[in-house]
Amino acid sequence: MAISPYGPRPRRSARLIIMWVAVLVIIFILMFYLTSRDSEASNILASEGNGKGKGFEAKAKIVP
Repeated sequence: MAISPYGPRPRRSARLIIMWVAVLVIIFILMFYLTSRDSEASNILASEGNGKGKGFEAKAKIVP
């Protein structure tokens, strides 16, 4: 019995779909956390970098 390319496709596994959705949600939460965790520190550095202080240069770690 030959498989026709025009026949109906096999159903996707419900477990596979749930796993993909869970992975995408975890990635979304991780990206949101990483982009929002240091917002206050960034605002302080940006306000210091407006000519009054050294801003980023003062906070930068100098590696010999």
